[in-house]
Amino acid sequence: PVPFSFHWKTDVAGPKATVRLGAPFRQFSSRLGHEVPCDWCRPFSADGVGSSSPIEVAGEGFKVDLVLQVDKEEGPLFQTKTLTFLPRYVLCNRLDVPIELGQAGAEAAGTAVVEKDGGMAVVRWLDESKDRRVRLRLLPDENRNHEDWDWEWSGALSVETVGYTPVKVWAARRRADGSPHVFNIMVHASMQGAVKLLVVHAQGQDPAILVQNASKFATICYRQAGVERDLQEKAAPGECAGFSWDIPHGPTVLELSFEE
Repeated sequence: PVPFSFHWKTDVAGPKATVRLGAPFRQFSSRLGHEVPCDWCRPFSADGVGSSSPIEVAGEGFKVDLVLQVDKEEGPLFQTKTLTFLPRYVLCNRLDVPIELGQAGAEAAGTAVVEKDGGMAVVRWLDESKDRRVRLRLLPDENRNHEDWDWEWSGALSVETVGYTPVKVWAARRRADGSPHVFNIMVHASMQGAVKLLVVHAQGQDPAILVQNASKFATICYRQAGVERDLQEKAAPGECAGFSWDIPHGPTVLELSFEE
């Protein structure tokens, strides 16, 4: 903890504070021609005890959403307020492989690697012109002896949604029969106090959607409405297969057809 006091000269609307990212974060000033400290965030009030307020801080080419919590100390420090800054959006990876996290449409600007088995990362926004959504993809694990399918980015996932969202990740390479190779994951978003925690885990034996082909003679092809035909999946006669929506927040309509 760091002690802080307001100056005796304050605004008529009451004392306000501001914060910024410290070392090692800096930003380049085109006017001065060298790196300078990051910008201060918008002034905020610390009057509301027990309240939580969103704050946005900026670094070099990215922004991070924080949450300010104001609490009151007890005992001898009963007149002291405690200001706690927490990341607003945090992703936790419970898969057994590492994943890559990026802002949808701004992956080229920078991404974060989230380690397997409980690794965590703060969600950053790198492009203000893009929606505040995230995309995921699987990364090869050097400690596992498995075939690398070179995974593509998933569909865009909203960080504001609460609950369970099934997400599909495609492999860049196809199976031997030409069908797409997919991996179905589940993202559980919940509020942990004022922090939105996004937990990524495998669907395993309990898929979000189960497609069962009860036919005895025909192979069924299926895909989400609006998805390209070459991304459709197949279920042979008598086969059951898990399915997730290609577009997480798109139309929840399944298109079916018989294999030609």
